[in-house]
Amino acid sequence: MATTLNDWLNNQIMPQLPKKWLSHTMGTLAHLKVPTVLNRKLIKSFANFYEINLEEIDKPVEDYHS
Repeated sequence: MATTLNDWLNNQIMPQLPKKWLSHTMGTLAHLKVPTVLNRKLIKSFANFYEINLEEIDKPVEDYHS
């Protein structure tokens, strides 16, 4: 039975990571100023990875800063 990358990360990698450090690092990264083009790609990649429907968001992706 083939597993997806998401399943593998959640089941094999995430339990091994230090949660406090990971949370702090992700919070820091979320507040970084990045160029709009890169930011749009990062948001879409994040949404795709976590299967988030971007058609349900309140405003266009371009309006989000992080």
